[in-house]
Amino acid sequence: KKMDTKVMKLVNEGENNNDTNFCTVISLAVAFGKTYAESNDYLRANAGRRKRKGLSRDKFEYAIKKLADTSGYGYDVYDSNHVRDGSIRVNCHRPRSAVSVQEKFGIRGKMTVNNCLRYLSPKKNYIIGVRGHAVGVAGGKVLDWTEGRRHQVQQIIELTPNESYIEPIVEPIIKKASMSLEDMISSL
Repeated sequence: KKMDTKVMKLVNEGENNNDTNFCTVISLAVAFGKTYAESNDYLRANAGRRKRKGLSRDKFEYAIKKLADTSGYGYDVYDSNHVRDGSIRVNCHRPRSAVSVQEKFGIRGKMTVNNCLRYLSPKKNYIIGVRGHAVGVAGGKVLDWTEGRRHQVQQIIELTPNESYIEPIVEPIIKKASMSLEDMISSL
């Protein structure tokens, strides 16, 4: 399959910056609707990401939670109970999820990148953790090169837009006049 144009743009931006190992940057950009530069700068400042280096799961998860809290998103994490290599562990930033991926989404077997859209809401955004990789899901689409592949889902971070969240409005200090000076004088 051909990659989505948004993802291709993000990948090209990373490659043009001579960067590699930037799946966390791209998945964050997809889930939060940001540019590559915005996501990369955020992860550098909040998770210690360095150029050409990936992030540990707990540092990445901490940065996502912090961004979700400041961007008006609800945040839930679900770990899979079908992980064969035992790589999922209790992170220092949160207690282990009480509900597994299988319990939350009603799955009998294993969730993969290929079948995850059957279970995930198109109204929410997700960052999915597979072995050694992060995948962004937004608008009911997997926006990653792993789309359609059977990479086993190890973790799902569910981002729910907070309906009551109001984006802060920045008003200019000096308002621009809506009429010209001549019109103002003539109206007096």
